[in-house]
Amino acid sequence: MWRLDELIVKGAVAAGSTSDSSWAGPLAPQQTLAGEFVEYLRPATIIGRIPGLRNVPFNVKFGEVTADVSAAFVGQGKPYPASALSLATPALAIAQLVIITPLTLELAQDSSPHAAATIAADCRAALAAGLEEAFVDPDRVAVTDTSAFRRAQR
Repeated sequence: MWRLDELIVKGAVAAGSTSDSSWAGPLAPQQTLAGEFVEYLRPATIIGRIPGLRNVPFNVKFGEVTADVSAAFVGQGKPYPASALSLATPALAIAQLVIITPLTLELAQDSSPHAAATIAADCRAALAAGLEEAFVDPDRVAVTDTSAFRRAQR
């Protein structure tokens, strides 16, 4: 019988990752966020129900208005006040919201109701809750390489 520690081998070279610009990063070029699961998940979130949101891919900077221009009524022959727009260029970094739920092959094949469908539906709800929490909670800030989302108790 094999032991797990016999199967794990550590190398003297760091593992390739998408964030390494010279090792494996070029193998995972920036792509537009699109996919069936995202389309399946979007209607279950607050974000998916807001009309007119601007879709932006990851790893880009985009213009954001930080102070609006203002309008003013003026009297006849009076000078027009000027107002300035204030802009910023925030960057949208890559972030992952993940769930890992192991189940045995026997459970996946022999369960009633079908376990995989039940778990997929629950994962959809958990991911939607995590996205909503990140979107609406003003105290949520990005922490490099770590974050945890928990679903509210049912």
